Amino acid sequence: MPAGSLSFGAVPVLRSRRPGLPRPFRVPLYPLLPVLYILASGMIMVALSMEKPVEAFWAFFTLSGGLPLYWVMNKWPRVSII
Repeated sequence: MPAGSLSFGAVPVLRSRRPGLPRPFRVPLYPLLPVLYILASGMIMVALSMEKPVEAFWAFFTLSGGLPLYWVMNKWPRVSII
């Protein structure tokens, strides 16, 4: 999914997990706007995958290659350089 979709998808998750945090920005038409954006983004991705399946496969393969690196980096202890 594009980064925008992940950002919009994080809004309801963070609001439910941490309801007490201050909200410096209010999302207009919440929760309708994030849901519509995620649905539209998903439809665009499906359409692109149907139009150019080879390119979509390689894009997915390239992006999913970062998952093992993410898992390895999460296992190591965090070191502060400041």
